Amino acid sequence: GKISFLLKKYQECIEALSYLDDKKEFKDYEEECLLYYGTSYFKVFINSVNKNEFLKRVKEKLLNNEVKLQKALSILSKLEILKEFTDETNKKLFASNIGYAYLINGELEKSSEWLDKALKLQKEDEKQDTFTIEAIGILKYCKKEYNEGIKYFSICIKLEPWIPFYYEWRAECYVQKDEISLSPILDDCLTSLSIS
Repeated sequence: GKISFLLKKYQECIEALSYLDDKKEFKDYEEECLLYYGTSYFKVFINSVNKNEFLKRVKEKLLNNEVKLQKALSILSKLEILKEFTDETNKKLFASNIGYAYLINGELEKSSEWLDKALKLQKEDEKQDTFTIEAIGILKYCKKEYNEGIKYFSICIKLEPWIPFYYEWRAECYVQKDEISLSPILDDCLTSLSIS
């Protein structure tokens, strides 16, 4: 299970850990197994969602009935009471994934709490985690904090400038602001089209 997870073969991880879960054989590794199991369900879900109109669909809670999202949340929420991972990487992995899952499920306060924890676990000297930054940008958009959304999507663009939907999402934040300036909206839309 862990090797499949580290290789980003999330469906394989789900199958391996599902077998162990059915047999109740997590034993000494229950926290880590549940972490990889729940996170794999979330990764399969998030990777299957079309990013077109993703922001609006999250904001309007149109994705919160998805089976894989609910399965990920049911597994990861078991770990909320355990919270104390000894491994810092697992703490951050848990916080960012459960925070993002709560966000898509429409639970903005819980999402904010966990994503803040994930951000605080970020070490000064390591590369910023785009996954967490992306989730925070979406959270800010859902909370109608568009300037903050622009800030976080700009960080995503700086870290991964080849991802077209970061430009689209930042443009959407510009559109939602009270004072609309067409120049950054057009720039982001054209950039997104040129790299798609």
